[in-house]
Amino acid sequence: NVIKQIEALKKKPATVVTDEHKSEFFEKADRIIALDNGKVVDDVAWLQNQKAITIERCLRLPVGSRDFAVQDVNNIRQLSVSIPMGCLVGCCGVSGSGKSSFAEAISSQKNVTYINQSGIHGNSNSTVGTFLKLMLPLDAFLCAKLNAESKTFLFNNEESQCPNCNGKGFIEQEAAYSHTFRFPCDVCEGKRYNKHVLRNSYMGRSIYDILTMPVVQLEGTALFKDSAVLTEKFKDMIAIGLGHLNLFRPTAELSGGEAQRIKLLSQLKSNLKKTFLIVDEPSKGLEKGDSKLLLEFLDSLLPSTQGIMVIEHNIFLLKHMDYIVEFGPSGGDRGGQIIFQGRIGSIANSNSIIKDYLL
Repeated sequence: NVIKQIEALKKKPATVVTDEHKSEFFEKADRIIALDNGKVVDDVAWLQNQKAITIERCLRLPVGSRDFAVQDVNNIRQLSVSIPMGCLVGCCGVSGSGKSSFAEAISSQKNVTYINQSGIHGNSNSTVGTFLKLMLPLDAFLCAKLNAESKTFLFNNEESQCPNCNGKGFIEQEAAYSHTFRFPCDVCEGKRYNKHVLRNSYMGRSIYDILTMPVVQLEGTALFKDSAVLTEKFKDMIAIGLGHLNLFRPTAELSGGEAQRIKLLSQLKSNLKKTFLIVDEPSKGLEKGDSKLLLEFLDSLLPSTQGIMVIEHNIFLLKHMDYIVEFGPSGGDRGGQIIFQGRIGSIANSNSIIKDYLL
């Protein structure tokens, strides 16, 4: 429907530019501008590479199940469902059909964790590094290597932070009508640290240089090969499609998909053995290659949980789920029902709306 609306706009006439990751859009586009690492690349070769990406995955058999009942939540009037555990469950359906409402409703039950697409709520000092609790091991590593005092490389440490902005990297100025403007700190130039800390160098890089390097480069240069904690987390970030981020990135600036995958990573060290984990559209903002990595990551996480349900619109991922739960038949008042539940192999003769795309 969206593609049809865009094609109708072209007849106005109008030029429509879309920022997309779905192959359905690429195949209908008159022109593709493909970006890789901030540079425009050959669109034909890029599209061929996308089409060549495939997933080979052995489907898992369910291990037990859990029963859930939801009543009078948005468009869900009365719903009872048994969801298999021990496998990857794909929850799908048209927009507004009740998927997220169902997940939100059952998230209050015991041993259910729901990771939605809401932003990360933290203070102004919250960064990717602080949220993932990487700053302490990073500080410990650098202090040991450089024979520095503990907490030297923490920008929330009073003795290390820029005295002008208190480690925020910016200055806030209140304006009329309760508006607040932020300006880069003219003393540290947004680097958060004082000049004494910034003079420290590890393998030719200051703490600011290290924190602003994309994680994929941090892992690739083996700067922290002697730290199992850091290298393991870097590899996890790359595996889940977050290798482009740096540890200095404020969490408030993350996209919905990035924030959600960061929250998913933060759950890794939790005790998930008895937890039914629900993740809402984790592939949002990912192209096929990263979507494949995401599925592999979820597959590796599965044995540590009771089960995982992924709410998705990504057909590429849904095709490789162990089990499908589809809401519908439409959105709003005509939604809130489960119109198909089972393996993809049994979807052909069902009332599924998306069966033709999955088969």
